[in-house]
Amino acid sequence: MDIQSLIIQLVSGAVGGGAIGGLIKQVGMGNVVNLITGAIGGAGASSLMGMMGGAAMGDMVGGGMIGTIVGSLAGGGALTGVAGLLKNMLGSK
Repeated sequence: MDIQSLIIQLVSGAVGGGAIGGLIKQVGMGNVVNLITGAIGGAGASSLMGMMGGAAMGDMVGGGMIGTIVGSLAGGGALTGVAGLLKNMLGSK
């Protein structure tokens, strides 16, 4: 993995996390936390895609770089949403 791919994964994940946190207020944890959680989710999802045959996923979406961006957006949004739901479930007791 080169530094350019890592930056794309982190930025795409942060965008996905920020978008989910902004659109679904119940899972929002604050802008900074949404962005950080999204960045971690974006890098993680892209790494998982690579281990599970990400080349095929990238080809389905429209190319390696586009597949990375889409996967990172989805991963960042998913991790932010799950973390927000967990925070709400544990905080409501």
